Amino acid sequence: MKRIPLLIVCLLLLLNGLSGYAQELHFRHYNNKQGLSHNTVYCSLQDQRGFMWFGTEDGLNRFDGHTFKVYRHNSYHANSLPNDHLNSLFESSDGKIWICTAGGTCFYDYKTDTFHPFRLSPDQKDPEWFSAVTEDKDHYLWFIRNNRIVRYNPEDGSAHIYPGEKYFYLNFVTMTDEGRPLFSDREALYVYKPATDSFDRLGILTEQQINNQVSIQTIRQVLELGILVGTNLAGLFLYKYQDQSITNLVSDTQIRAITPYNNTTYWIASESGIYIYNILDQSIVNLRKSLTNEYTIADNAIYSLTKGREGGMWAGSFFGGISYLPKEYTRFNHFIGGKTHPQLLGNAIREIVPDRYGNLWLGTEDNGINCYNQRSGEITNYSYNNPHHPLSATNIHGLLAVDSRLWVGTYNKGIDVLDIPSGRIVKHYSRENTGNALNDNFVLCFYKTRNNQFLIGTGRSMMIFDEKNRTFQSLERRLRPDKANIRRLRREYLGGNRQRHIPIHTQRR
Repeated sequence: MKRIPLLIVCLLLLLNGLSGYAQELHFRHYNNKQGLSHNTVYCSLQDQRGFMWFGTEDGLNRFDGHTFKVYRHNSYHANSLPNDHLNSLFESSDGKIWICTAGGTCFYDYKTDTFHPFRLSPDQKDPEWFSAVTEDKDHYLWFIRNNRIVRYNPEDGSAHIYPGEKYFYLNFVTMTDEGRPLFSDREALYVYKPATDSFDRLGILTEQQINNQVSIQTIRQVLELGILVGTNLAGLFLYKYQDQSITNLVSDTQIRAITPYNNTTYWIASESGIYIYNILDQSIVNLRKSLTNEYTIADNAIYSLTKGREGGMWAGSFFGGISYLPKEYTRFNHFIGGKTHPQLLGNAIREIVPDRYGNLWLGTEDNGINCYNQRSGEITNYSYNNPHHPLSATNIHGLLAVDSRLWVGTYNKGIDVLDIPSGRIVKHYSRENTGNALNDNFVLCFYKTRNNQFLIGTGRSMMIFDEKNRTFQSLERRLRPDKANIRRLRREYLGGNRQRHIPIHTQRR
């Protein structure tokens, strides 16, 4: 029997923006069950070829949309990963993928499918160790670790080093929209000035915050507005260029990554799930894991966020692997019985019909009918097991709303006719009380034609119901026993003369 599995009813709603429906976003999950090497994901990126890369606690993963290819350290292979613990990933303009691991920094070569340790000098025995890499508009690579910054020219292999004891001990680097590096240490920001090869300091944290062990963890420029600053304890701040003010947007949580979704919306990875910040209306939506809804993010401890080319968002977490939100060109509201809508009963929706009052009637195969009031959001269940709103059966196959009546076809219990305003059964038809005029108590579908013929599909044949005399008549056409279940009736037109006919769709028993 055809049904809608898992009691997921998608009602089409055209919506814009992200605010106001945090729990309506539906994520897909990828973890070690799908081939991810480890459920702790620290970093991610999408490369120029379209592959997604994920750095985990135990290896590097390349994902093609179907399968994961895992790369790990191999002590017998000089061109393997330096270490299996990944810190950050970056793709430079020449197509190299730079990987910062706990055991050193390397880059990946697509041509040979191998990794090459990065050394500033050919005389070095051990590879360099950095925590992150980025690239400016002049194609210089900037490598950082807490005690130094290295500006590297890939054209000639030259490097300029900025030692921490002379400049500052940094935590993070990002690129501005002008293509210049913007750095942070634990308490301030540093803007690089190429004309003087120097850094301008911009204080962010107060003395009290510094004394309370608050430190800057991540930063991101907001075009023409200011800079978003994520901290380890005090949440998210916005520094505004116009008046040099600093505003706390999210309090008392650790912020690990900030990724723009578009020019007005930013996704923030935190220890408390994902925050979505809209700079136009200043709204903030918090996405969190739900134990009763498997379509939320898989874990609240989010470490990385990457926007894919197709518009989807990839979130790496500490315990739950990857949560992926595809771009939704048309938004659907999801109704999941016992989860998003506990009052929605049943595990399989078979029929959905509207009535003249604005309700949707959802017929299930295991718990009667649910009436959804689209205005109030209220859901009322009608079932054999519900003494307040009884039906003759729990297994519903056919529904049709005609004026103020709802016709209900059941599995082996005949037909119930409900008065919609009162919700009461006003008539019941079965083989027994019609003297076998209704030829089968298995009633699968109803259809009313333009000339008001009332057609009924049963387990034996198609019937016509005479509404005036309230009688049933079987059509002369009978079906083979192995194709007796009529499951659908609809009107079709044939050829240019617009002749109408009613096709009968059957199902083998």
